[in-house]
Amino acid sequence: MEDDDFVSPTGAVRLIRPRHGATAIRDFADRGLLRVTYTAGGHRRIEKSSIDELNKVLAMRRGAERDAAFEALRRRNLGEGEPPASS
Repeated sequence: MEDDDFVSPTGAVRLIRPRHGATAIRDFADRGLLRVTYTAGGHRRIEKSSIDELNKVLAMRRGAERDAAFEALRRRNLGEGEPPASS
């Protein structure tokens, strides 16, 4: 990926809808809702395509479907498998 494919948490503030502050962006990243890489100096760089994916979930109405979409996004970003089917 190119450097243009990533933004800082401050840059992500301008791209997340509805608007959230840099602290919320860092929280989203820490919870696995955004795909992040780190610079040699330890600064977060957020993948722009993951911002688009999060925006789609944030646009959903609150409820079980949105909660499930958040969980699926988290699992995908963290490379976790699908949860086992419940019986």
